[in-house]
Amino acid sequence: MLPTVLAAVYVPLLLLVLWKAATPRSEEMPVFALDDTYVVLDTLMVIVSLTAAMVFSGGVAGLSLRLVAGGFFLFSVSDLLYTLAGVYEFAPADIMYALSYAVIAAGLQVYLEHVLPRTG
Repeated sequence: MLPTVLAAVYVPLLLLVLWKAATPRSEEMPVFALDDTYVVLDTLMVIVSLTAAMVFSGGVAGLSLRLVAGGFFLFSVSDLLYTLAGVYEFAPADIMYALSYAVIAAGLQVYLEHVLPRTG
């Protein structure tokens, strides 16, 4: 169920960004290439993190990987929103950025506390 919901949110955003990238611009080529690189690498990051979360879905390690994958998902969605808006100053997507870092940190905290053995 969750992968379907994530795909329902992410795929339309990705298609909008790709449609915007296909429209002609008057910007120089390096800026255009940088925007496209963000979209491709964010998509790869989401695919790898969701795959890891699905492979290791059981137990506490699965919980930590799901949190990290959720944080990366929020991060990439906010990147896609920035690319769609074409604005790189403060925007409401900044709240999603901050939330993504908090979710990733929570996943790492769960991993450090419960998965790694305590020494000391």
